[in-house]
Amino acid sequence: MDDELDTDRHIYSVRELNEEISAAVAAAFPRTVWVKGEVQRLPADAVRRTHVYFELHETGATGAAEYQIPVGLMGWDRKKFDLGRFLDGTDPDLQLANQLEVCFETQVDFYAKFGKLTLKIVGVDKDFALGNQLPGIIVHGALKSAWIGQLLGDWVGDEGKIKTYGISYRGMDVPGDTLTCKGNVTKKYTEGDEHLVDCEIWLENSKGEKTTPGTATLVLPTKG
Repeated sequence: MDDELDTDRHIYSVRELNEEISAAVAAAFPRTVWVKGEVQRLPADAVRRTHVYFELHETGATGAAEYQIPVGLMGWDRKKFDLGRFLDGTDPDLQLANQLEVCFETQVDFYAKFGKLTLKIVGVDKDFALGNQLPGIIVHGALKSAWIGQLLGDWVGDEGKIKTYGISYRGMDVPGDTLTCKGNVTKKYTEGDEHLVDCEIWLENSKGEKTTPGTATLVLPTKG
């Protein structure tokens, strides 16, 4: 009897099964899908990685994760869809972080060789994330950039100039909080006829948190 049953069964190889699952997933999700959830396990060094892998969680009434799925931000998609700004702090309003509620446009991908299902991110619903996180009106990133630029301009004076200047938006600031622009000189040197200084610059909130750090190179005025 057992021998008869054995003749009726179909035995898959690992490759055959995974490729069949991959084909089924591709057929079920031929287009991108939007998925919302809470960011978890985002690496601390995500900005330095070519491919970034983390998870989306859906929590229950107790606050514990009841469902989760792996997601990935691939290097080529990061460049193609300009998504790196949500990791490196160059977007003035939003930076991905653990415990942030987000909504991603994704491609549902099953990698047959590893037998792994992953959501590959190709879009970010910025308004969704901000709407779920903002305490109210926030100080726009462009305004914070202008404040720090004014600090540099006032310090170097009319005879000097700002040669390079860049900042990252690492946190949200709200009206009514005490925000202070600060900086210090990290290097003094000469290039050709120019007397230069490199500076560390930042805007900090009333808690002393550097929400908008950056760097600048200034050309100092010369005497005579």
